[in-house]
Amino acid sequence: MASFNVNVAVDNGEVMLTGNVDNLKAKKAAAQDASNTVGVWNVENQINVQPVDEVTQSQITTNVNNALERDPYVEANQVDVAVNNGVATLTGNVDTWYERNQATEEAYEAGAMSVVNQLDVDYDIQS
Repeated sequence: MASFNVNVAVDNGEVMLTGNVDNLKAKKAAAQDASNTVGVWNVENQINVQPVDEVTQSQITTNVNNALERDPYVEANQVDVAVNNGVATLTGNVDTWYERNQATEEAYEAGAMSVVNQLDVDYDIQS
């Protein structure tokens, strides 16, 4: 069950977000929504991420690997995943910047608290 408790304070176009959410994607979405609001010129995102259930590092690793396997844009066999204290580190080589960014999004959605994307983009330019 999702847990969202976000407080918003606004002062002359500056927005301060505080509170708790259960995943990093929700934190990022709240900041994006605030920044896309007419009249807002600055957003300070101090939302805390607190998962509802304790998830082990091995479970996060499994979740990220499974998410990458299901993603039609990511060649999962080219991505190595290591998780330490909820931080997923992605290494390996991918073919496009889109694939690199998609791997990051999948890791967040799979429960990583943070993602360090060290994937190299290795593409050939045809002449």
